[in-house]
Amino acid sequence: MKKFFKIIGIIFVVLVLLLVSIPFLFKNTIKEKVMEAVNESVDAQISFNDFSLSLFKNFPNATVEVDGLKVINNAPFEGDTLAYVGNFSAKVNLKDILFKKDNEPYKLLGFSIADAVVSVRINEAGKGNFDIAKSTSDTPDSEEPNNFSLDLNEYSIDNLRFTFKEDGSKISVIVDSLYHKGKGNFANQVLDLETTTALKLSFASDGTAFLRNNVVTLDAILGIDLNQQKYTLKDNTLKLNDLELNFEGFVQLLEDGQLYDLSFKTPKTTFKNCLDLIPAAYKKSIEGVQTTGEFT
Repeated sequence: MKKFFKIIGIIFVVLVLLLVSIPFLFKNTIKEKVMEAVNESVDAQISFNDFSLSLFKNFPNATVEVDGLKVINNAPFEGDTLAYVGNFSAKVNLKDILFKKDNEPYKLLGFSIADAVVSVRINEAGKGNFDIAKSTSDTPDSEEPNNFSLDLNEYSIDNLRFTFKEDGSKISVIVDSLYHKGKGNFANQVLDLETTTALKLSFASDGTAFLRNNVVTLDAILGIDLNQQKYTLKDNTLKLNDLELNFEGFVQLLEDGQLYDLSFKTPKTTFKNCLDLIPAAYKKSIEGVQTTGEFT
């Protein structure tokens, strides 16, 4: 029995040493592959502060983390920060790291984003700073397969600030303090995606503020059919301040456009809740107004 437990102990120590050493052995390989994939497809300056690989956080899967990720635009928005991500964490299959063949993609099983800022801008010429994908017109039809594939089971976004500005129309949208998480098996072509979302929304046009830090929450189940590119709204509740809405229907992407069939209703909302949506610029015009009745 002593010999048996000694052997078990040795095996255990070897396994622990492997779990500790593998991240150091493969860290640079993963880092090089990620940067290679990014540089091949993106026309922007990509940098990050730290990169780590762990086998303990989501064992038996591996966890790749990137801290301080920056995406800086080239011309015509040279120097603008398109995106900053405080922490990006991705869960990948350990087998892909140890035994993946060169022609096989890394399977992304889950990811999380925390403390991020994304700034999208369209200039007066109609050019967007988000258009950073390199042209593939010179790429032959027999191009190599993508280095990554989505087999997501869950993902989350915690504390994202998103801004959109269009110089020509003077429209601006700000999504602040965004929290969003989703759960579903993207390895399937047909799945239900369970989502929870909370954010603050501001919208202005030509100097007039129509929404200012309005609280928006959405709990929704989205039916996804990747074969038909069809997205169906199932159980869902959207709240904009105190105005509550339920949606039904679907959106489908077609070869020559999109097909929409959407409807909404207010399950239990007073007319006062509707008035709460009046733009901040006009609030003083309705001071003292009293309301009764339902908004359905």
